[in-house]
Parts: sequence; structure tokens; C-alpha cells
Amino acid sequence: MRLLGIELRRMWHRRMPRVIVLAGIAGVLVAGGASFFNHDSTVPLVEDRTAETEAAVAECRQYSTQDWERWAAGDTTEIDPEYGLFLAQFPDAAAYADENCRPEYFGDYGIEDHRFCLVTLYEPEVQWRMACPDIEESAGVEHGARGRTIDIGGTEYRTPKPMGTGIIPETGFLLFAVAAVIGASFIGAEYKAGTVESTLLWEPRRISVFGSKLGAAALTTLAIQVVLLALLVPAVLPAAFWRGTTAGADADFWTGLVGVILRSGIVGAAIAVIALSVSTVTRNTVGGVAVLLGYTAASPIFTQVLLKRLRPIDLSENLAVLANGGEVGRFVRNGAGYDIVVAHGVLGAALVVAVYVAIAVFIAGVIFARRDVD
Repeated sequence: MRLLGIELRRMWHRRMPRVIVLAGIAGVLVAGGASFFNHDSTVPLVEDRTAETEAAVAECRQYSTQDWERWAAGDTTEIDPEYGLFLAQFPDAAAYADENCRPEYFGDYGIEDHRFCLVTLYEPEVQWRMACPDIEESAGVEHGARGRTIDIGGTEYRTPKPMGTGIIPETGFLLFAVAAVIGASFIGAEYKAGTVESTLLWEPRRISVFGSKLGAAALTTLAIQVVLLALLVPAVLPAAFWRGTTAGADADFWTGLVGVILRSGIVGAAIAVIALSVSTVTRNTVGGVAVLLGYTAASPIFTQVLLKRLRPIDLSENLAVLANGGEVGRFVRNGAGYDIVVAHGVLGAALVVAVYVAIAVFIAGVIFARRDVD
């Protein structure tokens, strides 16, 4: 604990964490001001939108049918691999159009709601929103449960629920990159300055030193992530009270919001620990950040195109689900194509992330304990 306290003080004596906090607070204030001044408190009028909805559904069915038929004919020049996998779940164009163009998806078609919806901070059950919950309810919009049951070879499977959306998850993703930089630079800067030798002369117990650095990076990142995300809530409350609505912000909403903020902090801490471990192996900051960014960019190619069986244990996918909810998917062969079904949820994602963290820490710890530091 003494070493951990020392490393925490060293962390906060660096300019980077303080600059990140100040920049984050400034960003939160800007976001709060933009939310207030860019929205209008006028409640939109809800009229009978039957004709507009029917026209929108007909147009959607036309384009959906064209997409499926083009994919079935092998023309994938304008269809990315993930969209192609989604199309493969449907036996024909009509089935895809039925799913993709449900009338309830267009229940608020033509309604322009310029208010700020408080629930857009975090929504685990809504992929997009064109109006605030009170208007959607009066317009008869039903988003429905996310995830559906499909039959593959006589066996029923459930498709995974997508991750939650909203301001908090999107901001959290940006802060994950910051977490990688904090973790990687904490020890990378020491290798660059050559102060690792001095530290080990003062405290020769290398594993204790390494563990305290991991703890300091994890706690610092967790605190920054949680505090900045939590500050977003009061920053947008004026927009919700005077330029919008708090409709839908019930107890479940607040419980889910607190959960996603805390889980984002845990994910940020995990990323910082992995980045620090990689930088320990490479002995520089760039190595830790580059490895994580490179993996994030390359993993979708391998897990969705080349090595489909690895998708349930993909680090990027499990980090995202752990932070923002939803479920991790896996591929199941269905004739000539594949369907994506549920592999595991948030708890399973937490276990996968913990294994990655343990492996990274173990390898880096062994190297740090045995390698010369000159």
C-alpha cells in the first residue's frame, strides 16, 4: 500500500492526467452548453401520419429487396461484410423487408422533435430515436425487444442484443483511447527518461514495484473515466429541464446509467493495465498504444471474416459489451452462410476481459522481474 500511494502521487505529479482532467471538464461544459442552445423547448404536434408511414415503409421495402437480391446474386461491391452477414439470416428478400421495414420503425416519420431527451444519455433498448419518448408514445411507436429467436437446422437460437447507445457510451469510447495513453505512458516515460533504474535501486522488489504501477494506472484511469462521464449528467440537465424533457427517465433508466458509467470506468482501468503491460515489454509508450490500436483495427477482419470461431473471445467485442451492455455474438453455420447468435452477456464478457488482463500482466511481470534495466 505504501508503494501504491507513492505511485499514485507520482502519477498525479505528471502533467498528462491533470491536462486530461482539465480538457475533459472543458469538454463537458461545452457539451452542456451545446445541448442547451442547440435544442428547442417547443413540443411538436403529433398528427395522423398514416400516409407518410405507408410511403416510408414502401420505400424501405423497395431498397431492402434490392439489397438482398444484390447480395444473393453475389454483388457485394456496396455491401460491407457485417451487413452481408445480417442479410444471410433471411431466406428471401420478402423476409428481410418484413424485418427491416416494420411500420413501428416509422411511427414518428415526419415528426421533427428539436427538444433534448434526457434518456439519450444511455438507452439499452433503442438503436435510434427520432423523437423523445413522450412523443413516440403518443405516435404509437414501439421499439420492441432487441434480439429475436431464429431457427437453424431445427434448433432455436437467439440473436444477440446490440450494445446500448447514447451520449455516455459514445463519450466512453473516446475516453478508452485516453486510458491506453495514460497506462502506456506511465511506465513508457520512465523507460525513456531512464528513471526505472533509480526506482529499483530504492525498492529492489520488482514485482511490488510493477504491481504498484499497475494499481496506480488502473485507479487513476477508473477515477478519470467515472468522474468525467458522471459530470456529463448535471451538464445536460438544464437542457433537459428547459429545452427538452425528462420523459422516460424512470428508476430503471438511472440504474442503467449508473451501471454503464461504473462499467466504463472498469473497462478504462483494464485498458490502462493492458497498455502498461505491453509498454513494459516494449519499453516505450508508443509500443503499448500502437499494439492496442492495431489490434482494435485488425480484430474485426479476423473475427468476422477469417477466423469466425474467435469472435466470442475477441477482446474489442468483449470490452465494448462489458462497458455498454448487450451480448457478444458467435457464428453458427446456416447452409452456405452464417448466422450470429448469442455467445454470452456482460458477465461472460467480464470473464474474457479478466483473462486477457491476467495474461498481459503475467507476461509483463515476468519480463520486468527478469530483464536488465540498463
